[in-house]
Amino acid sequence: MISFQQVKDGVTALVRSMETGEKTLIRAKYMVACDGNRSPVREHLGISVKRAWSAITLADHIFQS
Repeated sequence: MISFQQVKDGVTALVRSMETGEKTLIRAKYMVACDGNRSPVREHLGISVKRAWSAITLADHIFQS
């Protein structure tokens, strides 16, 4: 993902293909940030993490639409 922007009815994200470099604009009602502990999405939104982690829980989820 290159960038994203909240719009009136959802979110618009500009993404780049890692294979071809082609850029695509995606519009959706929701965006889920699953980009880890040092989330650029979370930082862009100004959401801070203020707790210490004593254990790590890992989970895999597959979503199909």
